[in-house]
Amino acid sequence: MGLLPLVVGVTGHRDLADENSQAIVDQVSSLFATLRRSYPHTPIVVLSSLAEGADRIVAHAALGCGAELFAVLPMQAELYERDFQSAQSLEDFRELLSRSYDASVVPMNGDRVGAEAGTPGSARDHHYATAGAFIVSHSQMLVALWDGSPDEMPGGTSQIVRFALQGVGSKYLSGSKELRTNETGAVYHVRAARQSGMRLGSAVPATWLYPGDNPADGPAGNSARAAFEENLRSLERFNRDTMTLPIDRQANRSAESLLPPVEAVSFGVGGPFLEYTRALFGQADALALRCRNLTHAAMISIFCTIGLAAVFFTLFANLFSSLAILYFCFLALVVIALTTNALVERSRLQDRFQDYRALAEGLRVQFYWRLAGIGESVYDHYLPRQEGELEWIRDAMRAARFRRQTEPHPRMTVTQTQALLEVILAQWINDQGAYFSRALRKEREMATRIKFAARLCLGVTAVIAVALAATLAARSTAYQPLLLMLLTLMLAGAGLFTGYAQKRAHEEHARRYDRMSVLYKIAGERVELLLGEKDLAAARAVLMHLGREALAETCDWLILHREREIEVPTA
Repeated sequence: MGLLPLVVGVTGHRDLADENSQAIVDQVSSLFATLRRSYPHTPIVVLSSLAEGADRIVAHAALGCGAELFAVLPMQAELYERDFQSAQSLEDFRELLSRSYDASVVPMNGDRVGAEAGTPGSARDHHYATAGAFIVSHSQMLVALWDGSPDEMPGGTSQIVRFALQGVGSKYLSGSKELRTNETGAVYHVRAARQSGMRLGSAVPATWLYPGDNPADGPAGNSARAAFEENLRSLERFNRDTMTLPIDRQANRSAESLLPPVEAVSFGVGGPFLEYTRALFGQADALALRCRNLTHAAMISIFCTIGLAAVFFTLFANLFSSLAILYFCFLALVVIALTTNALVERSRLQDRFQDYRALAEGLRVQFYWRLAGIGESVYDHYLPRQEGELEWIRDAMRAARFRRQTEPHPRMTVTQTQALLEVILAQWINDQGAYFSRALRKEREMATRIKFAARLCLGVTAVIAVALAATLAARSTAYQPLLLMLLTLMLAGAGLFTGYAQKRAHEEHARRYDRMSVLYKIAGERVELLLGEKDLAAARAVLMHLGREALAETCDWLILHREREIEVPTA
């Protein structure tokens, strides 16, 4: 089972003063205990460079509270150990490193750390700053043991806190630097004095700092805090749903649709490639399908209930005004519709469907990019304008970095790589192309049926209106109540069908699916041609561009449905 972790970064002074040391430990431990209580289904991963002082205090506290430790080293361990002069400090570093479930050295993009990093100076400082930037840009929150002094020493605590609140400088980012626009997060600030600095006196309660949090602008601060807390709740909600809802069978089917185990075995791998990403996709896809079915069932139930309520009301108002039971049935049906709508809103069923679908589609692209050996991160291309409450979906794209999983070896033979790309062609491009073609036909059929039903109601309305006009002209009252009732029902039916079509957006979906089916068809033909010519680099380029188009399409889909919330129809 794959769970999305809450990633907590660490920064702070190395030379912490002894005063209030126990209060600092207590505040850090209290934070992790609170996180554990508030988000019981969410694993906590702490990113720490394991430097002396703050890094190790937080690491010990996190391990004591059941969190996992991931070491982010600014350089190779043998060079980094030169920072630790005493035997006790060196032993503590090695002991924490052995307790971390994994470790990485920055730069993470394959660059070699030069020998100049082994001696004090600007090169070594740059590696510390790069490690801090990596921690900030891969964390949802940062724990800072800091005296609050705004010095800007490269790699220092003040600079790392500024990165968290204002954004990471481009020179510390690898990859597509211009795409990184929101490398920020909340900061849990624990006041901690340095041995060489001013004493703080009595212990000061820890405070939260948020990006864009201006003390003079209360609403902005509240908005930043609310978005941060909502992201954590969304993370917990996904993990809770994964662990508690009966989705295992569907999750396994969805995961195997990405890459059947037999395909992985054919490449000489003991288990499936990218197992963690694959499991996450299966769970997100299964949850999205479950929430979609429940959302659609609730929507149909609400519209049908309101339609039936209209029947009872018109019968009471036009034909059987002496039968009070008809009016009470009308009231009961309205209450049922309102209650269903309230339950959908309270459970955030529609939002969960949209979020989980967006998460699954991002993971699908991430999986095939990594499988093809494409180093691009979905995080850099996904939901760039949907910050705030949807940031947790983008963060999930980076979770795999902190989980061990088998990836295709970069030194695979040309024959093996070609065979793997052929699997991607079949499992991703051809499969998704076929899906969009089927979905296109289905959406067009549904749009046609609903439009026909609405037009039929309007046509019958016109006929009834003419008949009612004739009875009025003849001054006959025999059939007026019946005609009025039918006229009201037909108008209500036309409104209900039109409202349902607007909520389901069948025509908009058909246009989008038409575009995507054509896109996947073209991509499939090009990849097949390039594989036939043994041009693997060009085939990868097509896969990269296809992934970007798929992500953009999902963004558009999410925006479309965010504006179409389930409501009780008022037509």
